Amino acid sequence: MKQSSEDFYCTRTNSRAALWAGALFILGFLLAFFSPPASAAIQTRIVSINGNYQTTHAASLTVYTGDVISLMADQLDLDAFGNVTGLYRRSEEFIWNTDIRSTDFCAPAWADCAGSNFETHEYGVNFYVPANMPQNVTLTVLNRNDGSYDQIKLSYAGSRAPSYAGGSGGGYYDDNGSFDHNSSLAGYGRWVYINGDRVFVPYSYVSNWQPYQHGYWYWTSYGWAWYSYDPWGWVTDHYGYWRHHGTYGWVWMPFTGSYYTWRPCVVTFYYTSGGIGWSPYWSGYGNGYWNGYSSGYNHGYNDGYWNGYNAGLNAGSHFGTTFVQNNHFTSVNIYNVQITNVTVVNNYYTEAVHANAYGQVLGSVGGVVSTAVTPKQFVESRGVTVAEVPVQVIPRPTAGGGTINVVRPRDAVSVPTEYQQAATTIGRPRNDNTPVPVGSVINPKDGVVTPPRGVGNGRDVVIAPKKPDGTTLPPIGRPSRPEPSQPEPTIPSRPQPTTPTRPTPMPTEPSRPAPSRPEPSRPEPTFPSRPTPSQPSRPQPSQPSRPAPSRPSGGGGSGYTPRPAPSQPSRPAPAPSRPAPMPSRGGGGHR
Repeated sequence: MKQSSEDFYCTRTNSRAALWAGALFILGFLLAFFSPPASAAIQTRIVSINGNYQTTHAASLTVYTGDVISLMADQLDLDAFGNVTGLYRRSEEFIWNTDIRSTDFCAPAWADCAGSNFETHEYGVNFYVPANMPQNVTLTVLNRNDGSYDQIKLSYAGSRAPSYAGGSGGGYYDDNGSFDHNSSLAGYGRWVYINGDRVFVPYSYVSNWQPYQHGYWYWTSYGWAWYSYDPWGWVTDHYGYWRHHGTYGWVWMPFTGSYYTWRPCVVTFYYTSGGIGWSPYWSGYGNGYWNGYSSGYNHGYNDGYWNGYNAGLNAGSHFGTTFVQNNHFTSVNIYNVQITNVTVVNNYYTEAVHANAYGQVLGSVGGVVSTAVTPKQFVESRGVTVAEVPVQVIPRPTAGGGTINVVRPRDAVSVPTEYQQAATTIGRPRNDNTPVPVGSVINPKDGVVTPPRGVGNGRDVVIAPKKPDGTTLPPIGRPSRPEPSQPEPTIPSRPQPTTPTRPTPMPTEPSRPAPSRPEPSRPEPTFPSRPTPSQPSRPQPSQPSRPAPSRPSGGGGSGYTPRPAPSQPSRPAPAPSRPAPMPSRGGGGHR
């Protein structure tokens, strides 16, 4: 059959169309394969909680009385392949609020957080958990530009509200209900998180505050015990240990496990021919200081514990060592008789370390308890009359169902009036519902608050968020605000000098996997409508390079072998091998 010209033309046209269609299909496939994926979504998300940077977070977070929760938000670009890229938005682009009350609202762009439980910092905000917070609170962050938002539920696990009773002539001991360090410390400071550890930062009443200075030593059947005039000292100086941190100053952590029991003190003693000294460190709890040895430098600790290997030369050391002349060791207030001459203290410390004259028991040699004399006889040999002080041992139930002893002298020296006033002033709630910034100094006479230096203009009280690989985020920045000018209160009138610096460890930090979270369904939040101001930028403050310390491997602790009452675990925690001590002393105050 003969094919017509029309049929031939149609067949040829169809063939060309099929070829073109195939070519276009291949071209489209290649373009789709080699082209970057289209963005699936831009999401606002809370990306850092307490310094732990993750692109996902759990739906809820458990919080406690007095906690300060550090938060950072960002917008994330989620592409079609599931890759997540942070856009690193400035903190001024977000607005924060909770459903506690309508005024619990913070807009960093306007520096508008007054009357709320928020304060701004260079990465976002701090949220101050209030006393008696509702059981479940929804915290929301909203992007001002596109209205996208993220939420997290705060689950309150608070203890009873603080009494704010302050001190009395006989001391600050809390005898109500079960023993709970959270309740006993409530109102006297705040709890922050450092590398996952929850630590207590006291509100001070002097700018140069440090542990084991405001109070006195007394001899008991348990050894040399410390009686503190600090309203928190009856807890912190006997049931846990102090560290010094570059951001927060002196911080306290409770003992854990079988170590959680009363101890006469938690220090290392030093001695020379002319003086007796101590620092807030106890070798019997070696594992508690492990972060200071293996990775404490990366986590911001600058107390110089463990001597360390390759010292962190960019961190100053705050050793917290106090020295007094021999005849002042049993004075009724160490703060008034401490040696303030830095050179003398340095020389005493160096002499003690070189002579192995240190340990957790006064009179020890290189950390080994002397069998020749008791700690009482050691002090008496220096011309000091020592009488044993009877103590009361009061078993208290704990929140976990166990018991713990509270030990106090039967005839304690009355707490000086100025310290009673400080306890009452520090613990008093504020009238404007605005939280006192963590680490502040509160004048005991008039209640005037002096925030840590730099708050609002420069140095913020916050730890830079770290990614799982250990890298630290640079500051995002926020609008600068005038720093309040207020006189620093002093009580009593004796200055505490700044001290030299020494090296500390600088190891690496372990990485941790990010948790996954389901995307919750939630209602749209509402916020007040405000004009969007310009967003000023500010330079990042430069950090001076300073050397930091080394320290003996000796001990700290009580004073002598206990007889009855509070149980004391005898097993020491393992300590890593360390180089020989490098005795150049550091000191330091509260900040």
